[in-house]
Amino acid sequence: MSPTLETLHIYHSGFCACDMLPPVSLPFLEELSFRGPFPVYISENKEPPVFPRLRYLHYEDFGDYPADLFSRLAHQAPSLTDLYLKPTRPSRRLYAELEKSLSRAKDEYPRPCMRMDFPLSVRRVHIEVGPEVFSVTKGMMNLHGMTLERLSSITCGDTKVVVTINGTDT
Repeated sequence: MSPTLETLHIYHSGFCACDMLPPVSLPFLEELSFRGPFPVYISENKEPPVFPRLRYLHYEDFGDYPADLFSRLAHQAPSLTDLYLKPTRPSRRLYAELEKSLSRAKDEYPRPCMRMDFPLSVRRVHIEVGPEVFSVTKGMMNLHGMTLERLSSITCGDTKVVVTINGTDT
């Protein structure tokens, strides 16, 4: 990869490689999109690379994701302004962790030992929720409703979060 690369799109990445961003230095990268299984890299370096100019990050069609997603992004993408999330299915954990991370980022009196849980530079978090899943399992439909309720409470508490359902803003 060229170190001067500014935009990178990775589709249906089945590579398994513990950072969410590529394990290479791309100092000029401004936009990065992943579509498919959540990328996980195993890096030989103890310190993951930092993407100083990365402003737009898209994760689409992913299922599971790393538990410390937001704190890693705070470290690896210090200039991130727009985060776009479109999971393949509703997730209780993702939105609960987003709410907790946003809450900590707004803490007026951060403690010196407190690690950063969310990139402070982020101005917009775009979350796209897919259509309600009609299946024999009633639990999946309940999870969709619970997802919408959780996201509703997040958007009331933080105006930088934008939720869309099937491409339409709520």
